[in-house]
Amino acid sequence: MASIALRNALKRSLSGRLAPCLGIRLRELPQTKGCCRSTERSNSTARKAVQEAAKIPRERNRNFSIIAHVDHGKSTLCDRLLQTCGVLPPNAPDQFLDGLEVERARGITVKAQTCSLLVTSETDGQNYLLNLIDTPGHVDFSYEVSRSLQACQGAVLLCDAVQGIQAQTVSTFHQAFEADLEVLCAISKVDLEHAQKEEVKRQLSVLTGVATEQVVEVSGKTGTGVQDLLQAIIQRVPPPPGSSTLPFKALLFDAKYDSRRGMVLYVAVQDGELKKGSKIFCSYSRRTHLATDIGFLYPDLSSTETIQSGQIGFVVVGAKDIRSFRVGETVFAEGGEKTGEPFPGFRPAQPMVYAGIFPEAVGDGEKLETAMQRLLLTDASVEAKRDISPVLGAGFRCGFLGLLHLDVFRQRLTSEYGVDVLATNPTVPYRLTLANGKEVVVEHAGDFPSPPQMPPKEVQEPLVTATIVCPRELTSNVQQLCVERRGEELSVEPLDNSGERVMMTWRWVGPCGTQ
Repeated sequence: MASIALRNALKRSLSGRLAPCLGIRLRELPQTKGCCRSTERSNSTARKAVQEAAKIPRERNRNFSIIAHVDHGKSTLCDRLLQTCGVLPPNAPDQFLDGLEVERARGITVKAQTCSLLVTSETDGQNYLLNLIDTPGHVDFSYEVSRSLQACQGAVLLCDAVQGIQAQTVSTFHQAFEADLEVLCAISKVDLEHAQKEEVKRQLSVLTGVATEQVVEVSGKTGTGVQDLLQAIIQRVPPPPGSSTLPFKALLFDAKYDSRRGMVLYVAVQDGELKKGSKIFCSYSRRTHLATDIGFLYPDLSSTETIQSGQIGFVVVGAKDIRSFRVGETVFAEGGEKTGEPFPGFRPAQPMVYAGIFPEAVGDGEKLETAMQRLLLTDASVEAKRDISPVLGAGFRCGFLGLLHLDVFRQRLTSEYGVDVLATNPTVPYRLTLANGKEVVVEHAGDFPSPPQMPPKEVQEPLVTATIVCPRELTSNVQQLCVERRGEELSVEPLDNSGERVMMTWRWVGPCGTQ
């Protein structure tokens, strides 16, 4: 009797976490069943929404990206868009689309992420399929932005209502402008006390030519203006071009490797439709693959029977050789490559800094090679070639868009693929013209010819064209700093009618003013 009483007392007093450690089975709480039913209802709702989205014609599709300077509230706004459209529950974690460990650790967006939304138009009452691509804001990941814009017809240029236009705001706008996209302007954080809404609207109007009354006020924190932004996207972003009667043709704008499924290709469909179980032809590898699964991202991979003209979705192929795919290539239906013209592809990225990547453990060379192949598929802006160091052994010589890009790449190798690596000090390449007229490119300091053995006849270093945005009262100080650093001023222009903020363009030149 004493043991029974003791057992009952323990069951009442011990927490659910300690009870299993003592071998005691506690009564299942009734809330667990409710959670299961809630999850089933959520999954059922998502399936119905995806099935409905698959039936929406191209004329009611809208493909758009959100572009902004870093820390201007872009990821928070994406969360509110997804919650407003019912894709995410209200209690979903912040920055939901930032799924990489390095993104959550650093609080920045590194990879462009895609999600489909269903929105009802207030004008005609019909449902529209909006395909959102959330892009990074830091300049080191600008290639992700340019690549994503190729799959869109519109872009939301987001600007902080407190900070105003920043350098990357200007850069991303010019990228969208060169891609011939419809640009919608919005200002974020309008709920803050120090928001300068009218002033920032004027700045955006001067930069983009969009009227101030067309600039949408939004708050990712409170959800203010989110519905207005969705309706503006429906009304102003044009539907994607293409034809539903032509053979299937799509742009491969991103990809990832799944250890269980194989290759997952993210595609923007221009023509025709693709059914599950059909065969596709990739223009780069000239190989045919079986589409084992297709569908939308809502926000996870959600299967459908078809994807069609104007839609952005995914295609799963069972291929294990990731070297057979290249971001920017064209995906045809089997046989469609004979009559269809491939897309021109993406403009290659221009690396700014170079560094060596080597495994910490000598035996991890093969593991590093596999990880590099998979990571290079998702980050096509990295330039890599094999390298051998007399001290560190076999590794890779990689080109990156900046120091942050290098650090994030190294961290992803460790966190996502479990390879501990060493990165050498970053350098920039120099082009030398030797005394005998031969041209060589030097990436290692040790390879630079030292006088008097073979002094180079000419040395060319990389040039930088930079856009600087600053208050008017700091203009003279910034100009003096640039001159001291061998800069050459190209242009100076105000960002608003009052001239309180100035945008300057500078180019850094060689030691004697040579280009």
